[in-house]
Amino acid sequence: MSSSERPPARCASLSSRNISGKCLRRSYADEETANMIRRRLLKAALLSTSLPAVAQNNSLHEEPPAEIFDVVIAGAGAAGLTAAVMAQKASAGRILVLEKEPLIGGTSVLCEGNWSASCTSIQADLGIKDTDDAFFQDIMRAGDDKSDPDVVWALIRSGRTALEWLVSQGVTPYTVSVNSGLSVRRAHCFLPFEVINFLRRRAESLGVSIRTGSEVTKLIRAETSEKGIWGIEVKQAGKTWKIQARRAVILATGGFGRNREMVARYAPKLLNAPCLTAPGSTGDGIRMAAEVGANLRDMDNLHAAYAFLSHPESINAMTHIFYGGAVAVNKLGRRFVDESLDYTTIASKAIEQPDAATFLVFDERVRLQQMKSRAVDRLIFSPIDKGLSVHGLASAETLKDAAAAAGLPVEDFITEIEKYNNEISALGREASFGRSSLDFGIGKVIPLEVPPFYILSVVPAFLGTYCGIAISPKAEALDANGRPIPRLYAAGEVIGGLHGRGSIGGTHYAAAFAFGRLAGIEAAAQPRRNTNFGLKGGI
Repeated sequence: MSSSERPPARCASLSSRNISGKCLRRSYADEETANMIRRRLLKAALLSTSLPAVAQNNSLHEEPPAEIFDVVIAGAGAAGLTAAVMAQKASAGRILVLEKEPLIGGTSVLCEGNWSASCTSIQADLGIKDTDDAFFQDIMRAGDDKSDPDVVWALIRSGRTALEWLVSQGVTPYTVSVNSGLSVRRAHCFLPFEVINFLRRRAESLGVSIRTGSEVTKLIRAETSEKGIWGIEVKQAGKTWKIQARRAVILATGGFGRNREMVARYAPKLLNAPCLTAPGSTGDGIRMAAEVGANLRDMDNLHAAYAFLSHPESINAMTHIFYGGAVAVNKLGRRFVDESLDYTTIASKAIEQPDAATFLVFDERVRLQQMKSRAVDRLIFSPIDKGLSVHGLASAETLKDAAAAAGLPVEDFITEIEKYNNEISALGREASFGRSSLDFGIGKVIPLEVPPFYILSVVPAFLGTYCGIAISPKAEALDANGRPIPRLYAAGEVIGGLHGRGSIGGTHYAAAFAFGRLAGIEAAAQPRRNTNFGLKGGI
């Protein structure tokens, strides 16, 4: 039986805890909690700067000699650090993590921290009914059935195991929510800096060496292809040297959102979209893997996400108020999409609108409810309650005046919104695009009728890439024939095959932990080669 034909998987019986006020934090429903989160983020940010840029013994060599470790990991984001911890827990030996940027974390500290997982103990404690099969179907549907089914199942199972382990260590989500493309509340919302700093501290406590400012530039093959990858070449402070990996090399270098040449090659429409990926997301791991024969998958699966305030600088400029009942219109005042769809699909439709200009229309009832539902939306829209302005937001006591303030054609806009409101009131759905829920089948859609009314100018933005190195369900890098490249693994945003032709919320973050865990365990299981093991051309 193939993976895609497996029967529905029910939630395993997991030990239940009373997590109310303990394991699960309060949501950001009040200012006190919001301030607490800000303090934690600041503390975590300060902690992250304490990691030394280089190990002292390397900086003393004019011409650094080759070094020997058991597992070498390129990238110190969630995937790389998870791999390091899991490899060391499996007694891999000497482990080295190399990060080319001055600070660790990568995109894992810039994201919102939504980790999608099914059948977790936290879901059970909250009374959320879910199945692995439902999660599988959500991913396959969003990916237009182009995802690798075995890789999807690996994400579901390993991701849950990694999440349960993290929670058992005291790192817990503050809520579990619905996210883009999810049919069930399964997005476990963590504080990204808190997670990264926990992983860093745990790795260091286990004896893992972490070096920042150290760029892996090349994978080095062993003397024969059957023996796989010998190690890597690293550049730091103007010096270049080789490092042997006696067990394996793991690539956790992220995507290529900051590499304009690669974006232009695979998704030229996104060149003008704001890019919010980590500075180090330049495709290094993908390039190096391809150089040693790795197959690349889904390389045109690049999407923007919807919706951001104009000129966004971080994920904190991303609103989900359309999942709370707002409707999207273009500069002509016309709707153009079912707003309950996943945010990458909405973004692709938005880019096609005249001048790619779009707006979100909502009323006071939607605003107040959305601020209770999502932390970032509270941060975006709460200034209104203090009489402050929000960038790109027009408001008025009538829809007509709000449209005029936003510069939209008033008559066409009013006709569109009245049609929407009338259909929602009479039918519970609208006819033009088929919207019948707030978010992917969840929540009752409501008419916009409670003043004041708001019209917010928004744009799509580029959050990451959903393609890369083809992997097996064990996180092994695969060649063009689907065979594992010996002793080479990949995890996180650098992989392909998971998302297919699309993506859903929380799977990108989950993939870092799920495949970081698998890569670390599998790398540690590789037989240790002796230090005389050769490479092409010698050291």
